Amino acid sequence: GCTIKCKSGTQIIDRLWQHVRKHTKGVNSTHHRRLEIAIRRAQWCYWKKDCDLWLACGAMLKANREQLK
Repeated sequence: GCTIKCKSGTQIIDRLWQHVRKHTKGVNSTHHRRLEIAIRRAQWCYWKKDCDLWLACGAMLKANREQLK
């Protein structure tokens, strides 16, 4: 009974799922922790696809360390 509006095209969502599938290929879905790790890895790579992943990781760790102080 209600209308759902999509503000962005489905290409973005399709591309994200394609990316996740590529990173989780070969991971047995019964091993939930391994699947979670693979999805998080895919998520990180997708978010930082235009960055140097080592520099992005270093920045994340530095920010994390400063939060703990």
